Amino acid sequence: MGFLRLLSRHWIGFLLLGLAVVMLSVFQPVVFTKGTLTFTKFPEDCCGASARNPLSTLPELPFQTTPLLTANYIYNIVDEMWRDQPVDIVFKISPTMRPLPILHDVVPGERNEGLIPVSAFVSVKMRGVGGIDVTPIDDVKKQVSDYDETSWQWKVTPKTTGVSLLYLVVYSHLGDADAPPYTLKTYEDVILVRVSAYQRVKDVAAEIAPIWLFVAGGTGIPAILAAFYWFRGKKPPAEDPTEV
Repeated sequence: MGFLRLLSRHWIGFLLLGLAVVMLSVFQPVVFTKGTLTFTKFPEDCCGASARNPLSTLPELPFQTTPLLTANYIYNIVDEMWRDQPVDIVFKISPTMRPLPILHDVVPGERNEGLIPVSAFVSVKMRGVGGIDVTPIDDVKKQVSDYDETSWQWKVTPKTTGVSLLYLVVYSHLGDADAPPYTLKTYEDVILVRVSAYQRVKDVAAEIAPIWLFVAGGTGIPAILAAFYWFRGKKPPAEDPTEV
């Protein structure tokens, strides 16, 4: 009876506690500690069309490996686009002992940058959802350079108006001759893109331009003439004869 009374008084607390236990048992993040890396075994062809989230779909396995390198990353975020107008997205990384990677001014959007763990081989994948096409310009998987920037680039073209999503995922490939290949997801981002109809805006502007010219011509010119005759008809004030 005492337990039931306690449960009736604090059922919300017990419910939250149970929910927390379930969440901790299902979602286990990757932890980097002193060269020991806990990560998920994943097929080497992870970055194909059937790529899944390795942190939630497969069980985690402890594995001893050398510490990953730390690199600086930077990429541009474009959250507003025109339909059928392609946009370039560029992702760059460079080891922390090298100068920071930079994006040229011609690359649109705001910059997002930070630190990321990387291995000798890294794959960066981007895909679009909701009517937005993503075409990679070069290889998805590359060897990270110790002396220069390593970059990836995509041509992103919205095909429908409304809201679309861009998924950016970074994978580090591990394994050697004595161990099977492993792939670790080290970074991901979801970019919300609002797409407008560029051609429709141009058409509307072309339709209303003659109307505004007619309105300006019909009201502006008479107003100028009226102002001219009003100032012309104004006489200067007569001088006061009492003033010395």
